[in-house]
Amino acid sequence: MKLLADIPAEVQWKYCAHWLLCLAVLPFPFSVALTNVLLGLALAAGIFLGNWWQGARSMWCQHRWFSLVMLSYWGLMLVGLAWSGDRAWGLHVIGRQWFWLLLPILLDCLSDERWRQRFLAALSFALALNLFYCVLQMAGMVHVTTIGSNHDDATGHIGHIGFGVVYGIWAALLLHWGWQRTGLQRHIAWLLALWSWFMIYSAQGRSGYAVALILMLVVVYKQAGGLRRWASVGVLVLGLGVVLALGPGKQRVQDVLLDVPKIQAGEMQQTDVHWSLWKGALDIWRANPAIGAGTGGFPQAAAAVKAQRPELVFGGAPGQIPVHPHNMYLLALARWGVPGGVALVALLGFWAYSGWQRNWGDTPTAPMIALPAIALSIHGLSAPSLEEHFAGIIAMLVTGAGMAGWHKG
Repeated sequence: MKLLADIPAEVQWKYCAHWLLCLAVLPFPFSVALTNVLLGLALAAGIFLGNWWQGARSMWCQHRWFSLVMLSYWGLMLVGLAWSGDRAWGLHVIGRQWFWLLLPILLDCLSDERWRQRFLAALSFALALNLFYCVLQMAGMVHVTTIGSNHDDATGHIGHIGFGVVYGIWAALLLHWGWQRTGLQRHIAWLLALWSWFMIYSAQGRSGYAVALILMLVVVYKQAGGLRRWASVGVLVLGLGVVLALGPGKQRVQDVLLDVPKIQAGEMQQTDVHWSLWKGALDIWRANPAIGAGTGGFPQAAAAVKAQRPELVFGGAPGQIPVHPHNMYLLALARWGVPGGVALVALLGFWAYSGWQRNWGDTPTAPMIALPAIALSIHGLSAPSLEEHFAGIIAMLVTGAGMAGWHKG
């Protein structure tokens, strides 16, 4: 009898990375630590077994332009350490984005449609289960200690900052998936999408509202045709207006409108802290528009700006300095100057275009590439979207699955 030791390792553990990817998405909405451990194991298994190298070759061949702009962006992040005022913080920033290394593994492991379906089913199961958990939280039956998540803002362990991005992407994919099917499958998909939108607009989060709406409009625009397309868009916009007029988002919109005259009058201390953060980031960029403050230089540069402009209110505890300006575009400018802004826009633009250019009926996985890029582009206006755990990981997972099915469409 053949001993287990005589069987090549690539045969013994051929599907190790596949299973770890499927397992990793199950705790995704509930536990950051467990998700990171399982994804880390998937990365290690993929590198050791060759999935990463095969996926990287496939990515380079099938998604050349996207690969180039992605390498340019993260290459600039590494090079930016050279002129960073705080290289230790710069290394911390880079280390937090390790999960993007999983893209080639996803591309290789999920190129098999059976594994892609298992992976997406596991992710959908976890997200649906989390919605139920959020309903329990809304009803006061469970208590969550996550910042930005409570009885009136039921977003589970994700928190309201990333909740709209995660469920905005999922709901849009369900809308697309249901559009291509009939009967019970369509009804289930659209009911889950409707449930997601209800929970998004019941919580508080400005970018989440915009992400959910715009992704809905994108799917409708790509799927419907002629008058149906514009009628559907009109209905969705009208529905959003009703939700904002009646839901918790009404106060958020009013706050933004009330801040505009205060900013014009220079009364920054009476406005939302985001305006001060954005002004501070622009000052950092103006100090060195060619190369910025470096990959880890934002906190030190922000402290210098605050010392020069005490009227700016950065929020947090007294004396606490922010590590980002709640805007990915301004953060790129502050870190690396004009080249950083160009690199970020190019990355998100080529990423979105890679999926947008294809016929979504002929290439069912194309929306899985375009929608996450659009979501991060919108969310990036009020958050460091590429670097956030929930927003970044859902975008990476969905994009990788979409790229894996590119040649299948």
